[in-house]
This record gives sequence, structure tokens and C-alpha cells, in this order.
Amino acid sequence: MLGSTKKITAIVNYFQEKGHTSQSLARLKAPIGLDIQAQTPSEIAISILAEIISVKRALSSTQ
Repeated sequence: MLGSTKKITAIVNYFQEKGHTSQSLARLKAPIGLDIQAQTPSEIAISILAEIISVKRALSSTQ
């Protein structure tokens, strides 16, 4: 998920209140992006896309 720590906490709390299990919430990824010490918007975008590619490749290798 993209968002500030405060926003992510609020969203997770909302889902918990709606009855989602801790097991289903554990599937959420936040904050998103590989830790490459990104600082600029372009670098942040690259770190996010890198994580998306990594997850996609991991899923395709298990099928």
C-alpha cells in the first residue's frame, strides 16, 4: 500500500473493525518499495516498480 504510516494504520484498523482476519491483513505490503534509500519521486517510483517486479517474478516461478 502507498501511504503514510498514519494512513496505513488507519486503513488496517478499519479492516480489522470490518472483521478481516489478521491472516488476511498479513498479506498487505506496506510501505511498498524496495529499500534503496530513494529520495526523489523518480527514485521512489523505481523502488516501487522494483518490488512489484520482484513479487511478480516470485509468483510466476512458483507456478
